[in-house]
Amino acid sequence: MFRRVAAFAMVVAAACAPRARGVTREAPIPLSGAWMQELAASPGAGVLRVDLRALRADALYAPALRALDVALSGRALSPSVDVSRALSAAGEVVVLFEAQTPPVVVLRGVPASIDPTRAAGADGAAQWRRSPLGVAYADAFDFVPAQGALFVLLDRSWVISAGEGEQRLRRALGREHGRPVFAELADVDPAPVSLHLSGGALRAMAPRAHVSLLEPMFRELRSFDLSLRTGASADARTDAVTLELAYAAPAEAERARGLVGDLIGAFTRRGGPRWAWLSTAAVAQAGSVVHVRASLPEWLLGALGDDAMRPAAPDPL
Repeated sequence: MFRRVAAFAMVVAAACAPRARGVTREAPIPLSGAWMQELAASPGAGVLRVDLRALRADALYAPALRALDVALSGRALSPSVDVSRALSAAGEVVVLFEAQTPPVVVLRGVPASIDPTRAAGADGAAQWRRSPLGVAYADAFDFVPAQGALFVLLDRSWVISAGEGEQRLRRALGREHGRPVFAELADVDPAPVSLHLSGGALRAMAPRAHVSLLEPMFRELRSFDLSLRTGASADARTDAVTLELAYAAPAEAERARGLVGDLIGAFTRRGGPRWAWLSTAAVAQAGSVVHVRASLPEWLLGALGDDAMRPAAPDPL
């Protein structure tokens, strides 16, 4: 899942960034809590947010949550890990990732009634045990079958990672001066799904996405924000994806706006029926930020729902 998201981000951002004329300051990733800011401080960091409560309340997106459970647990630890009960009760998922390091997965607001030591993996065996290597203001658990750790914070957030990701997480939590609680963000736009990448994150992903030759094209990009907006009118869905590309100056954003239009036009003309929906995309500029919005097509919305209600995707030929 993360590789596909990263590849999509790379293709769009590569077409939007002007040629480099120097080093650009990266835009900060909007997070609260010193430990999370530390994890996201690397030039190659990114943040994925999923508002589980909003998606559960929407019949169109609810079936996709099980797939999210499998993808998150398998990517963060092992395919044998089962965090479905915690995921189904959590209010939000936040994933902090960096280059090839295992991501840090945060499940916010897991009820206290869910005990990690009673959770079983795919083989029925216990998968968590209390760890002798704890951190202040958090309960620590070790993943039994292999390397990995779970930290339960005072606000009942579950924080999971393994390998180098676990090491980074332990250091960040250990240096937190105060309680490592994930505070509410009153100023965050409540999109059900959002992906924030710094320009550095896109550059770090270039080799993995096999588009390293395009890396010079987005050196001046400060940040990339992709969001899913959901909704419905009386007779139709109004779901859309929005993209914000932030640059250091309006002149750079103006050039990028033209490149975005060229990219959308190329996909519309040459991508076949599957990409025809991009013809509805609107591209605008406000200062140093390029804004893109495109309504999702009916066939894509149907692919997210039940098989019985799923319309066929257009023939790509």
